[in-house]
Amino acid sequence: MLAESIDHSPPPEASNRVDETPSLEDNHRARILRIDQDEARLTTQGCTWYEIKASTLRQSDISYVKDKAGITSLYEVVIPPIHARAHRPPAGFHTFYINQIDRGLRFPLPTFIASLCHYIGVSPSQLAPNSYSSLLSLAILLKFHGVPLSTYVLMQLVTIKRLGPGKFYISNKKEFRFIGGNPSSHKGWMSRYFFIRRISGRENFWGCDMSWQDNAHTLPPSPPEQKPNLTKFLEAMRGKCFNAQQLIEEDLLRFFNFSGKKARLIGNLGKIALRLISAGICVRIEVSAEFESGIVGLRMRNIDFGEVNAGQSYCSSCWRACARALKRRRLIKWKRYVLSFAFKRSAAGSKACVAKVTSFGLVDASSFCVISRNQQIDSIRERAVSSS
Repeated sequence: MLAESIDHSPPPEASNRVDETPSLEDNHRARILRIDQDEARLTTQGCTWYEIKASTLRQSDISYVKDKAGITSLYEVVIPPIHARAHRPPAGFHTFYINQIDRGLRFPLPTFIASLCHYIGVSPSQLAPNSYSSLLSLAILLKFHGVPLSTYVLMQLVTIKRLGPGKFYISNKKEFRFIGGNPSSHKGWMSRYFFIRRISGRENFWGCDMSWQDNAHTLPPSPPEQKPNLTKFLEAMRGKCFNAQQLIEEDLLRFFNFSGKKARLIGNLGKIALRLISAGICVRIEVSAEFESGIVGLRMRNIDFGEVNAGQSYCSSCWRACARALKRRRLIKWKRYVLSFAFKRSAAGSKACVAKVTSFGLVDASSFCVISRNQQIDSIRERAVSSS
């Protein structure tokens, strides 16, 4: 067996004396040296790439993988030993690549990707990195325009190419080239893999067969009873070219529920802003609304998705977000007006604070006043006494 020939090779630490304590860097150099020797030997034997490639990742890469992919404590991530190979992970574990994460893969695996892999009969780990950015970019556009994200729809828009034994690439069909910007190559990506398993959960958590296959089923499925109409979507995409790297930014993945990384939502004064906090970096999604015309426009990170009818299923949530944001804008406007008076302190130097008074649920300029801190404390005490 191929793996057995590697297993019986002497470990790199065997040549070290007992009293030596090599550094982590020395151990990594020894690991890479052994990997290079094994790869050269296996290449001369005519083995396939997945029988040759060992993982070159370090233990320190685990933290990057977990942070970038949004991996929680429900998963276990391990760096493969030298003798392990991507197509034969340990029992319960599955293989993924760092470059797939860099191209938008997040955990848990998006349902539509698992369903597509189940239909074409390949493992998600067999997809080339650019496959994930192409699929996620397309999914974001489909979801925004209210098109069902089904395997049937995807198979109408993508093509599946076999790049070699156990390796596949999914991209847009030539007639639907409205997504670009993928890197031309990912040097060394086949040696940058890790193993991951779900610690607890249902038996078939991944939603598809995770075993590796040499061929994929590329014929489109039979149309459903209610066949989705892609005409409007394709008309909206006509003449446009979206950059995949911009579409798979963390804020968009989080906004469209393709990433489970935590985020919080805050507003920004005069503009509508949805600020998603991810990995310590603030990015902004701006939503603008025209209620009179019934049109909602969405602009994210300088990506113009066009204008769509507010009655569409997905855009209804954008409509509600716009209504809340416009209400917040009016409130912030009055807050800014009142706070400008707070800076005009009295000659006595008393600390001033702003109190808001509402009347019949309405907020206007007369509902704000500036009072001293002592007056505020007295008011709170009076309310406490009256309520008791």
